Amino acid sequence: MTTELAVLAFDGCFATSVTGPIDIFNIANIHQRVCKENPSNPLFSWKIYSQDGKPVRTSTGVSIAVNGDYGQIGNPDICFVPGIDHAYGNEVISKVASLRGSLGTLVKQHHERGATLASVCSGSFLLADTGLLKNREATTSWWLDAAFRQRYPRV
Repeated sequence: MTTELAVLAFDGCFATSVTGPIDIFNIANIHQRVCKENPSNPLFSWKIYSQDGKPVRTSTGVSIAVNGDYGQIGNPDICFVPGIDHAYGNEVISKVASLRGSLGTLVKQHHERGATLASVCSGSFLLADTGLLKNREATTSWWLDAAFRQRYPRV
């Protein structure tokens, strides 16, 4: 059985927080193929989505092609939120506020239907903002710890 992953990309995300995890899932597929463990059925598949279906412009200006818009995601097993570009916690909080209506709502919908949610780095702010991490443990970048704890004291 192939686990389907949806990367929920957006302008200003870290390029490596989109491509790095995909590389890791690809390595798992390669390892499976090398071990000859059902090579015709990969462990993971993934697609990258943006709000409008257009390529995203990452924090470094790198453009990443996407497979469709948020409305075309379907029912992936895992929804993955990339990290948000920042120098300070207030920048992350501001970006989360701009993503709340589109991406925050989408994340909650997929959680309600049973998808696993994951994030990298400052993407945890978006997950916390949805309320889904309340009374749970989470991680974020070490230099964002104070901003995260202040903004989400119940996480």
